[in-house]
Amino acid sequence: MSEIPPKTVPGLNPQSAEPRQAAPPQGAPRRVIVGAQITSEFTGPLPPPPLLEHYERICPGTASKMFEMARIEGEHRRTMESQSLQASIEAMRRQFSEARLGQVFAFVIALTFMIGGAYVIVRGYAWPGTVLSGVGLGGIVTSFIVGRGRRDDSNGGGSGDSDSNKSTSGKPSHGDSKASS
Repeated sequence: MSEIPPKTVPGLNPQSAEPRQAAPPQGAPRRVIVGAQITSEFTGPLPPPPLLEHYERICPGTASKMFEMARIEGEHRRTMESQSLQASIEAMRRQFSEARLGQVFAFVIALTFMIGGAYVIVRGYAWPGTVLSGVGLGGIVTSFIVGRGRRDDSNGGGSGDSDSNKSTSGKPSHGDSKASS
């Protein structure tokens, strides 16, 4: 085995790096073992230029392959983000149209009850006609009240003491900053 000559690292005192031993005999060669570890890291699809140049020297063409890989990955990421955004927009449109359709059907059903109740009243049955019309009117009023409460909860319009920030399991959601009691 060949002996590696000791290297001096600037800013490092070789005497502090050697283990505590008995002093070597007078005139004996002195060996100092010094170790240093350099760690570097980078983020992003491409390494820093010196490392990229090193890769290119080791394996010619590597840098161009890395650039191409980074370009393809960027295109893929942007495509996926665009598709995700389009899916979210489509889901919101579908939710809005379903809600609108539900409102139209609820109005038609309530109007049918009210017209039926008016018809029954005109035919001489006041109480049954009033009850039938009341069911139709009560359905509209209830849907507006319940619908308004759901919209306030989903927008965070409730007070801090409400349970609107809790999931259906009773555990706080990610947005709940208070500890569950």
